[in-house]
Amino acid sequence: LWMFVLTYNILIGFRKYFIPFTVQRMAMDKDDVNWLMMKGLQIIGKRVTLPPQDAYNAGQKAYAYVVIVGSFFIGLTGVIMAFSRYIPITWRWIVQWSLPIHFASVGAIVAGLFIHVYMGAVFPEEREAFFSMFSGKVSAWYARMHHYKWYLRKVEEEEEWEEGVVSEGRARKLSTDTGAD
Repeated sequence: LWMFVLTYNILIGFRKYFIPFTVQRMAMDKDDVNWLMMKGLQIIGKRVTLPPQDAYNAGQKAYAYVVIVGSFFIGLTGVIMAFSRYIPITWRWIVQWSLPIHFASVGAIVAGLFIHVYMGAVFPEEREAFFSMFSGKVSAWYARMHHYKWYLRKVEEEEEWEEGVVSEGRARKLSTDTGAD
């Protein structure tokens, strides 16, 4: 079922949805690499200032990479194991390697899932992120504190929208003042 859903989504929306989303939101930059190093220090108790993050922090991006790569290997090794009886005896080493690769991939995804759920549901600083899964919204304060780059981009978009509304209002007022409709 997992592979069917992934394959369907890849075939239907890979170029239209996945690639633009990945380029815009999931590419790692210098701040992300620094965030990963600093977050490690923060976890062991050091007081550090984390670099600004985009809509997804570096930990979320890293886990997304684990899921993508892990899903590929789960699918590939799953197919190999499912059809192993059709593989010639001289190629059995592929089947033997498929089992540990399959379980390591599943293990990495599940381990990351535990961390992901803990950070989102239990970790006090991230509680608002957990509830955003249901509402689709976070407060401006939370966005500013945890996703500063994304917050700035959203503020700019809102300012541009407001300027457009004001300009449109002025243009309408001007056209009504001159009698042109």
